[in-house]
Amino acid sequence: MAERGLSNGVQAALLLPLAFSVLLGLLQWSLLLWAEAGARGAAGDIAWDAASLGARGTRRVSVDGLTSPEVDVRQEGTHTVVTVSGEAIRVVPFVDVSVAQKVRVPTERLG
Repeated sequence: MAERGLSNGVQAALLLPLAFSVLLGLLQWSLLLWAEAGARGAAGDIAWDAASLGARGTRRVSVDGLTSPEVDVRQEGTHTVVTVSGEAIRVVPFVDVSVAQKVRVPTERLG
C-alpha cells in the first residue's frame, strides 16, 4: 500500500522559503516607500523655511524611517532647492536602500 500525503512536506519545504522571500521583499519595499515619504516631507518643510526665512542650512534633521539623513540647501536665483538623502531601514541584504528627495520652491522676495 502506497503512503499518501508525503508530498505535502515536500511542497511546504519548497514553498515556505519562497513565501518568506516574498514577505521580506514586500516589507523592504514598504520601508523604502516610508523613507521616501519622510524625506519628501522633510525636504518640503525645510524648503519652505529656507525660501521664506532665508535659512541657509540645518542643524539637525530627524526623519522617520531614514538613517543618517543629509540635507543640502541651495539658492538658485528665484528658487530654493532642498535635497534630503539617506538610507532606508534594510531588511533584505544586498539591496540598495538609498533615498534622495528634491524639492524646489520659489524664494520669497520682500521689498
